[in-house]
Amino acid sequence: MSDRAVNRYMQFIQYDIHTNYFYSLNRYGRFRQTPRHSDPGSIAEHGFSDGCKASVKLDPYWKTHIWDLHGKNNFSMIDGVTPPSLEVFVERIPKNCLSNDYRLFISNSLLQEAMLLPVQDEYWQRLMWESIRLYPNIHNLNVYLEFLEKHQYFEFYYYKELYEKCFAG
Repeated sequence: MSDRAVNRYMQFIQYDIHTNYFYSLNRYGRFRQTPRHSDPGSIAEHGFSDGCKASVKLDPYWKTHIWDLHGKNNFSMIDGVTPPSLEVFVERIPKNCLSNDYRLFISNSLLQEAMLLPVQDEYWQRLMWESIRLYPNIHNLNVYLEFLEKHQYFEFYYYKELYEKCFAG
């Protein structure tokens, strides 16, 4: 799916219709080296310039019930040629429940917890994902971009664009 199609799909779900819940099981992270999939580490370099940079682009107004990366029930655990997947189940919350100050407070709390962890595991990734989703800022984006680049995640390009959009000029 193209990045443009993902953006339109997320626009439809988040703003064009009234949605209470959203479920997604989609690619996240690196593609494994398999006969069916390669992991070039660079979208643009290998003809994926219009490819999906992030399959789930949620605004801050969702409560996360499930965030499962490489979980025991995840498809990437079933089939070795399937790219890693992220399972997400979220519930829509009213915008008036999350002021900007409150979103910043929660985002910073999640970032602080992540920074205290000894390893950058699945839990660490969830904390960073939530922190940025709630309130992208220079601190959480810099930390996550460093991780994504080091591990050659395709999502690096989405978060790099988000960083440039938030802090251009």
